[in-house]
Amino acid sequence: MVKYSCEMGPQEQGVLVELALANPKNVRRRKIAKILAGVMIPLMLLYLVVLAHRMSEQIMGLLFLVFFVGVVFRVPYELQKRILTQVQSKADNRLVSGWREYAFDEDGIKISSDLGTGEHRWNGFSCWGVFNNYVYVREINNEMILVSRDHLSKAEDGELLRLLREHLPEEVL
Repeated sequence: MVKYSCEMGPQEQGVLVELALANPKNVRRRKIAKILAGVMIPLMLLYLVVLAHRMSEQIMGLLFLVFFVGVVFRVPYELQKRILTQVQSKADNRLVSGWREYAFDEDGIKISSDLGTGEHRWNGFSCWGVFNNYVYVREINNEMILVSRDHLSKAEDGELLRLLREHLPEEVL
């Protein structure tokens, strides 16, 4: 059995946002947006050179061109990050911050917090992984459990990884 206690603060909340941004679905959406913007840039340049004769058409064309160039660079990432941060800041503080204790054993994960205590069987989780020196466990409802590897001894870290490998598939981001 591995027990882990923590205070969910801004650092852990930031890791959860970064973890959501590294999710394959979000990465795929950003890649699609970049590809579409990459196709639109030459089309907008062609529009500006060939079709835009009035000043208003040229201004609109330039604005769209700047937008598509921004999409090719970091605009989708920053937009997703801002949305996730805003959603997290609007959530009830009792749900996203405060004291947590996790107990990992052969039956599942016992979760204790300021709100209450509950035991989740292993079939209530979909996968686990390692991200920025944190071990995360994804529940089937897409919520996350974060465990900082810095706060675990070598033996606890090994036991935790053994339990996770035995009961859940590993997710690689």
